[in-house]
Amino acid sequence: MTTIKLDPGAALLLDALHGAGHAAYAVGGCVRDSLLGLDPHDWDLCTSARPEQVMALFGEEKCIPTGLQHGTVTVKQGGRLYETTTFRTEGAYSDGRHPDAVCFVPDVREDLARRDFTINAMAYSAEEGLIDPFGGRDDLAAHRVRAVGEPERRFEEDALRILRLYRFAARFGFAIDPATGVAARALGPHLDCVSAERIQEELLKLLAAPRPGSYLEPAVLAVILPELEPEKQPERFAELCRTIDRIEPTVENVPARLAALLCPLGEAGARKALRKLKCSNALTDEVTALEREAGGGAGSFLLGHESGHSIARPIA
Repeated sequence: MTTIKLDPGAALLLDALHGAGHAAYAVGGCVRDSLLGLDPHDWDLCTSARPEQVMALFGEEKCIPTGLQHGTVTVKQGGRLYETTTFRTEGAYSDGRHPDAVCFVPDVREDLARRDFTINAMAYSAEEGLIDPFGGRDDLAAHRVRAVGEPERRFEEDALRILRLYRFAARFGFAIDPATGVAARALGPHLDCVSAERIQEELLKLLAAPRPGSYLEPAVLAVILPELEPEKQPERFAELCRTIDRIEPTVENVPARLAALLCPLGEAGARKALRKLKCSNALTDEVTALEREAGGGAGSFLLGHESGHSIARPIA
C-alpha cells in the first residue's frame, strides 16, 4: 500500500473525523506533491461529514465558514489552516466558473470525479492508502497532465482550467495528454468569460515555472493577449519564448519574464495590456520600467543584446 507522510495537523484532523464516524482524506495537490517527493504548501481535506458536523466536531472558535453552500469549512489547527470540504458532485456551470448547485455525496470517488486533472484527483488516508480512480499516479509516473473524464466538459465547467493545464505542465515539466491539449486549444475562446484577475494570477504562476516558454500556447495567448498576435508571427513568438526561458526562474524574475513576453508591444502597449489584466500599479511600473530600459521594442530584449541580458539575468 502506498504510504504518504501526513502533515501533523492534517493527521490530527483526519483522526478526529474518523473517530466521529466520518470518512475523511487528504486530497488534491498535497497528495500529488507528496507522491512527487515535494513538500506540500497546503493540506486540503475532504470528508463525508457535512459542514455543520465539521463545525460541531471542531468547535466554532476553530472553524471559519469559508463556503458553507459548497461544503467548505476552514479549520484552524496548530497555527495552520486546513480547508475541509464535504464530498460533493456539481451541477451545470452557467457562469463558466461556479456550479449552479452542489449535491453532497457519501463516496469520495464521486467527489474526485468533479476535479480538473487526474494528478489532482487523488485522495489519501492512513487507513485506506491512496484512492486513485482515474490513474493520477500513473500520469505522474508518465510525466503527463490529463483531464479527468471528458476534457471538453472540464474546460466548459471552468475555462480557467485551460490556463491551469499549462501552468501545471510547466511547473513539473510534464507533457500534456493529446486529447486534453486538443480540447484546451479548441475551447481557448471561453477564456473571454474569465475575470482578468484570475487570468493574471494563472499567467504569473505559469511564468514562474522553470521553463515556461514551451507552455505558452499561442491559441490561448491569442485570447488573453491578442495584441501579441502569436499565431500570426510564429517565428517571432518562438524567439520570444526562448528569451523567456533564458531568464533565471525565480519569483523575483517573474516581472522580467512578463516584460519579455510583452516586449513586442513597447512600453505604452505593455502598460495597456497590464492594465487590461488588472495588474497592480507596482507590477505595472516595474514591467514598464524594464521595457524602457530594453528600448521599448522587441530588439534588445528578444535577441538577448546587452541591455536585454542585464535585465533578464539569464541562466549561465
